Amino acid sequence: MSVSKEDGLSRVLLVEDDRDVRAIAELALVDLGGFEVLTCATGAEALRKVDGFQPDILLLDLALPDMDGLDLAEALVQPDALQVVSPPPVVFLTARPERAEQAAETQPGIIGVLAKPFDPMTLAGALQSLWLTWKRDQGRRSRG
Repeated sequence: MSVSKEDGLSRVLLVEDDRDVRAIAELALVDLGGFEVLTCATGAEALRKVDGFQPDILLLDLALPDMDGLDLAEALVQPDALQVVSPPPVVFLTARPERAEQAAETQPGIIGVLAKPFDPMTLAGALQSLWLTWKRDQGRRSRG
């Protein structure tokens, strides 16, 4: 199942410290989803590498070795972090979905939470579904 680039979702920043989880997620997103993916193992690495990549969406682990995923999300969506007018939305990939779901209720820009372990066969579709819902909601806000 390759995703359509017409919806505007093609570049994913994946930040996950577990090498195996990162490799499986990247494989699922690239081979099954057709996305271009930049992978990072730490928050610091993501902050260093993200500028030239310009992701459409951020897929972040909540528990990183060097910083909290919520702090990383906040840093990445700052206007000067990515040199973009509108920061990309955030989806958390976590073994502790309750904490991320609570944050999603109060922090703008967090559009979803995907629980680990995840099904590699459905990861790209789940990410695209969250993206499409977010885009639709953005369109409603801009019209109303």
